[in-house]
Amino acid sequence: MTKPEAVHLDCINFSYGNGSVLRKLSLTAHEDEIVGILGPNGAGKSTTLRLIIGTLQPSQGLVEIFGLPLDSYTHRKLAQNIAMVPQGMQVSFNFSVRELVLMGRTPHGNWFNAEKKQDAKIVNHAIEDVGLSGFQHRTYRDLSGGEKQLVALAMALAQEPRILLLDEPTHNLDIDHQVRFITLLKQINESRNMTIIAVGHDVNLAALYCDRIILLRNGHIIDSGPPNEVINIKNMRACYGTDVHIFTHKNTGRPQISLSTTNKLLTSKKNAQE
Repeated sequence: MTKPEAVHLDCINFSYGNGSVLRKLSLTAHEDEIVGILGPNGAGKSTTLRLIIGTLQPSQGLVEIFGLPLDSYTHRKLAQNIAMVPQGMQVSFNFSVRELVLMGRTPHGNWFNAEKKQDAKIVNHAIEDVGLSGFQHRTYRDLSGGEKQLVALAMALAQEPRILLLDEPTHNLDIDHQVRFITLLKQINESRNMTIIAVGHDVNLAALYCDRIILLRNGHIIDSGPPNEVINIKNMRACYGTDVHIFTHKNTGRPQISLSTTNKLLTSKKNAQE
């Protein structure tokens, strides 16, 4: 049985100036689903997230959140339903981890200098969920890149949203932190019944953890569906313009990709070594 729709975009057009970015884009994310939006640079992935959260407005088409038009939500009500983890969060002042996470309570009418008992409980839960309990009194500037990304996630969780949007969440993270972060998202999805929509470039991570993948190129969808249906040679060539080898992960049965040895540069180097 298909779950209710959390996010629905219907026939969206969007342009920056004279340059068209999205053309008649339609997509859906259901409740409690993890959706990965993949595609090359300039495909319109981050723009799609900004349209969902309302910081950009389409020139044509409809954005619905839980069956209601986006423009029917007040800013506060929308922030209580949707949170976004940006790529590389910038913080102007040297706040502590706890102070920043408490700012996530702002859509519920509470500020970081007026912490209430309920806020404290929710903030503690968010900090614990991302594994930063021992870091909450450290200053943001003293954290590593991976730790800063976890703070941004904790701030989003403190909003208690039903939908979580992430813009390239594993960007600039090493392999270990990438896996930890994506595993954490999976746990949050299951424990909080949260719809998660993540934009990214890592096809293999998305294939392992997403319920559904949307391939986006030049503002339109090439394909959408479960990883085993979407990750194939034809779609990878159409989306990224390159040939890949597809194999099955032995532990999960999910598809994975590697560079195809038909690549002329790789083949010529291999022959030279032999």
